[in-house]
Amino acid sequence: MLHRFDRPGFRQITLLPGPSSDIEDCDLSIGTLGFMHSQTGFTWSQVSHRMCLHFVTKGSGQVIHRNKRYHIRTGDTFCFFVDETYHYQDHKNDLWDYTWIGIHGHQAEAMCKSLGCSQENPHIPGLSLKPVETLVAEIDAAFR
Repeated sequence: MLHRFDRPGFRQITLLPGPSSDIEDCDLSIGTLGFMHSQTGFTWSQVSHRMCLHFVTKGSGQVIHRNKRYHIRTGDTFCFFVDETYHYQDHKNDLWDYTWIGIHGHQAEAMCKSLGCSQENPHIPGLSLKPVETLVAEIDAAFR
């Protein structure tokens, strides 16, 4: 079952497992696809409950994790690890757009680490956006 949540500047599509499925009891699955288009400045803090990759497609901001500040800009990726606290915000003069993919399963953390993300350094600078855009379009189409 899919759940959509839309509001100005924000869209999220979540795959809700059926009564007999367990989204965590697999090697790797995608449970959430979201899009943020910041309009007036954005700031948020959270403890992550799932592995989540964020791809910045426009603008810049910062992520604070374990008292370390990461400066994020177009083309950068940051990853949230389970049970870790993150504070993130865009720069008010360079509002950002980003896409996030919530991943689940036994191999989710290993997949993020294979990209170069870790709890010690959740930031990957300068990935090529073209393959990311293609992947996001495929996920979006599959969810629809």
